[in-house]
Amino acid sequence: MKRYIPILVTTVALVSACGQRQASEATTTETTSAAQSTGTGTTVTLTHEEREFMNEAAVGGIYEIELGSQIQQKATNPEVRAFAESMVRDHTKLNDELKQLAAKKGFNVPTQLDHDHREDMDEILTRSGAELDKKYIDEMVDDHEDDVDEFRDAVDEAKDPEIRAWAEKTLRILEGHLVKAKELKERLGA
Repeated sequence: MKRYIPILVTTVALVSACGQRQASEATTTETTSAAQSTGTGTTVTLTHEEREFMNEAAVGGIYEIELGSQIQQKATNPEVRAFAESMVRDHTKLNDELKQLAAKKGFNVPTQLDHDHREDMDEILTRSGAELDKKYIDEMVDDHEDDVDEFRDAVDEAKDPEIRAWAEKTLRILEGHLVKAKELKERLGA
């Protein structure tokens, strides 16, 4: 019986060590899935809110690009076409920057329009002529008011300094879009 005690103690020690290793590996896996390596030896942990903000910003940008592309072709008012062109240009650049920032953080943002935005776009594009122009500009005012609020929140609440800096820079651009959209809405009588 005494010979079995050292074997039993050794077996218990090995099982215990194995269990601790598995727990450590599980913790490492959870940390790795929540934090990504930046390639510089540092680890970036994005909050749920930061990931959600980046996702929403990407989809919102895709919406501006796809809708703006359609409006450039279908709008009757040259000012509306010019505004749509600026939306495509600016939001393409902003989304490219966001993709690069997200990749740096080990995070992928959406690259396609979501169902809700697709429905909104389809509904706007059922119109034609002056009605289309007015509906588009009205949507741009509403959409940019929401965007400005969301980006202000991100500037105030983002923990990651690079995300906060991108949100702050982008906020100034979105505020400019909102001013232009409101001016155009007034001129169109929308």
